[in-house]
Amino acid sequence: MRRSYFLVLIMTMAACGSFFYGTYTPLCYVPVTYRLGELDARFNLSTDEAKKHLADAAAVWETAVGQGLFVYDESSDFPVNFIFDDRQERTIAEEAKRAALDQKESTSETVATLYKKLTTEYERKKVAFTADSTAYEAKLARFNKKVAGYNDAGGAPPAEFAALKTEEKKLAAIGGELQVRTATLAKLAADINAVSERGNALISQYNAGVADYNHDFGAPDEFTQGDYKGTNINIYKFSNPKELERVLAHEFGHALGVGHVEGTASIMYYLMEKQPETPVLSPEDTAALSAVCTKKTAISNWFYRLIDSLITLII
Repeated sequence: MRRSYFLVLIMTMAACGSFFYGTYTPLCYVPVTYRLGELDARFNLSTDEAKKHLADAAAVWETAVGQGLFVYDESSDFPVNFIFDDRQERTIAEEAKRAALDQKESTSETVATLYKKLTTEYERKKVAFTADSTAYEAKLARFNKKVAGYNDAGGAPPAEFAALKTEEKKLAAIGGELQVRTATLAKLAADINAVSERGNALISQYNAGVADYNHDFGAPDEFTQGDYKGTNINIYKFSNPKELERVLAHEFGHALGVGHVEGTASIMYYLMEKQPETPVLSPEDTAALSAVCTKKTAISNWFYRLIDSLITLII
């Protein structure tokens, strides 16, 4: 009878051990099966694209440790869902504001280029105008002096008078040309002032836009783009494919049993801050995964030893 009790005890322990082992066997050695679950069409992401991003995110961990950690299985009871809510709407608003800022910046650069071109042209024309104007004033002064001398002498001889008239016409033409050039310079200066005002206004608008953007979106995002629920992963927001892969890799890390780690470049850092654009595990990430595997392996081995001891004791 006592032996029967022991047999029941052993069977019970074996069942518990099997359950515990199945639950806690290190995920480093038992791949996590997953599938694509709900995919909201408002993400503008096709099923094939979503599956590729899932595979790429899984590969971030698998490449680092050199073994398969995830298996895609349409029958899996562990779905990855794409849930569209106010977070993605805010992301879309952020992208729109960033695009508007980029447009203003581009326009400001165009205006700055025009301003530089106009000021360069103005300075070149002003230098030439100043030189020609100085030469004209000198010629005009000599002409006037000569005319005054002839007037004081009672008038110029006929031949000299004709020469003076010809010179007077030439000087008048030069003076008229200088007046046109003066108007051109004035128009150019007005254009420069207008461009300068426009540039200043654009800069002011851009700076105000940057301030608004930083106020609304400048803080580093905590990993609320997605979450791991134990039985599924939900993805709520992403700005681009690379960010989506970083979010997926982060949540896959939680599915492996890895918690948040230090190091702003780590996939498992609690903020999305300085992770590489192309996701890659940091030393902190790999150390955390190794620690999880080591701990779970030790627990499993302890149960194996316990069961072996009980069997030896009974036999």
